[in-house]
This record gives sequence, C-alpha cells and structure tokens, in this order.
Amino acid sequence: MTSSEEPLSLRFAQFFGVMTGLMAYGIHFTLFVMTACLLMKQRHTMRRASFYLTYTCLQFTLSSIGMWRDVVGESVSYLEHGNDPAIAGPIEYYNVYFRSPPEWVSVLAFAACTWLQDGLLLYRCLLFYSNKRVIIVLPALLFIGSIVTSILFIIEVATSRDLYGSTSIDLGIPYWALSIAFNLVVTLLIIARLYVLRREVRRSLTPDAADVYTSVGAMLVESAALYSVTGLVFIACYARDSGAQYVFITWLGQFESISPLLIILRVAQGRAWSASAPPPVTNPANVIRLNHMRNSHKAGEQAASGVSVTVETVTADPGTRFAVDAEEEKKREKWHRLGLKSTQQVGDV
Repeated sequence: MTSSEEPLSLRFAQFFGVMTGLMAYGIHFTLFVMTACLLMKQRHTMRRASFYLTYTCLQFTLSSIGMWRDVVGESVSYLEHGNDPAIAGPIEYYNVYFRSPPEWVSVLAFAACTWLQDGLLLYRCLLFYSNKRVIIVLPALLFIGSIVTSILFIIEVATSRDLYGSTSIDLGIPYWALSIAFNLVVTLLIIARLYVLRREVRRSLTPDAADVYTSVGAMLVESAALYSVTGLVFIACYARDSGAQYVFITWLGQFESISPLLIILRVAQGRAWSASAPPPVTNPANVIRLNHMRNSHKAGEQAASGVSVTVETVTADPGTRFAVDAEEEKKREKWHRLGLKSTQQVGDV
C-alpha cells in the first residue's frame, strides 16, 4: 500500500481531533486548578472536601495519561511515518503499529474516567431521588453493564492491539452505548427533577436566588448533558466508521472529566443541589433584633434610646417554632436595660 491510499480528509479529521482535544484538555486543566484551589481552602470546613479533591486529582491524572499517549502516538505517526510507503498512512500506523505505549493504556485511562464520572452521576441522581430509590435501579444496572463491557473492551484492545478492528468495534459499541444510555437516562431524570423543584423553589425564593439552582445552565451542568450529547454523536460516528469519530472521541475523553468537574465546582461554591439545598421555605416570619448603639451622638430616636432596631424577614415551614438561644436572650436584655438607662440620663439632662 502507499500513503496516497489513505484519504486526506481522514488524516485531517484525526489530526484535527487531537489538536482540538488539546484545547479541551486546556479547559479541563483550568477547571481542575480552580476547583482544586477552592477545595483546598475549604477542606477543613466543607463536608467531603477531601474526597472531592482526591476525586478531581485522580480524574485529571487519568485524563492526562490518556491525552499524553494520544499526543505521543500522533506525533510519531505523522512526523516519522507520514510518508512511509510500506503503510497506507499515519492513521494506519497509529491504529495498528504504534505500541509504545500501547493503545490499551489510553483506553484504560479514559475508561476509568468514565467509571468515575458515571459513579458521581449515580450518586447525584440518588440525592435527587432519595425518597424514590426504586428509580435508581435502571441507571444502576446500566452502570454495572457499562463497567463489565468496558473491561471486555480493554482486554480485546490489549489483545488485538487495534482499537478500530472489527472485534474491538463489536465490543466498543455496546460499551459506549451502555455508558451513553446511562448518561442519557440520568440526564433526563435529573433535569425532570430539577424542573419540578424549579416550580417549588420559585414560590419561596427570589427569582435571582432560584436561578442559582434552576436555570437552564444549572440543569445542564448538574445533569452532565455535555458528555451525553457528545457521546451520542460519537457512538453514531463510531458505528458507521465515519472519520468524524476521531474528532469526537478526543472530546469525549475530556468531557467525561470536565462534566463532573463542573458539578464539583458548583458544590464547592455552594451553588449545587445537595440533600438539604436549597432549604424548603414557605411562610414568612418577622424577627426583631436589638443592636446596641456604640455611638451616643447619633441623632433621633437611636441616640435617645441607645438602641437600634433592625427588622429582618426570615422564612420557615408552617408551624415551625423559633427557638431562642438563652445566651443570646441574656445579651439582648442587657442591651435593652442599657438603652433604658441611657434614656433616663438624657431625660435628666
């Protein structure tokens, strides 16, 4: 075979895929640094901060290994074997002959990223449906199925040394199909739940506060829709052996790490849904706080009484009784007495 037998459009698709994959990796790196720094600051105050920090570091490491292997393979294939007359072209060399490191290294790294992402999504879905856990049965079965098929796929790639061989494709299609089906199901479940909660929250919070949890962007991030849509396009291209698969597979390798990073970043910022966020609110109740005035030269009633009155509106569920801390009540009585004493002194003058 000669290098002219390999379509130029196919070479361009693979090269373009790796180059744009590096752009996605840059986005991944930026989000990783932002999230890691935020989690480091909150590791002593935020629940599960250490867990999320370990998770993000592991995701980034695995994604970096997979990307490193792809870049090395691409460089060797195009720079050293781009015009090799013994093979059809750099793509054939990359897919068949390049073995240092072997193909299964990047396949294993990205598969592990998929396991981590799907595990986090399953956990998030469990939070949204904590009272209806039977709904989680289907996603859980799809999750287990994707892990089993991915292991078989990795073994086949390691044995045949060809990611795009017929047997590898026969195992790769069900692996990615199950993983993407899992993501689509979880995406729809989370968006459906967020839509229901959107109506409830908008009745109790201000529009700006509600948008933090219920905006379209929040829904897409919480449900990892980025990976689901990209994966759906990739599986169609992979099954048809289209050249576009080279583009989407590199994006998919990064999006499976970017999607959970966006969720964890929202968690670290306190903008993501949790088991208790946002708190349910319905009826308003007025709370009056008495604050001692340190400056006696203030004009008006505040100067006369030495006490400023701040009225705040808080919300609570119907029938909730507000418990007043004993120490706080003593302080309020003390400031009140000081205020009355100050009023008497002003009257004497």
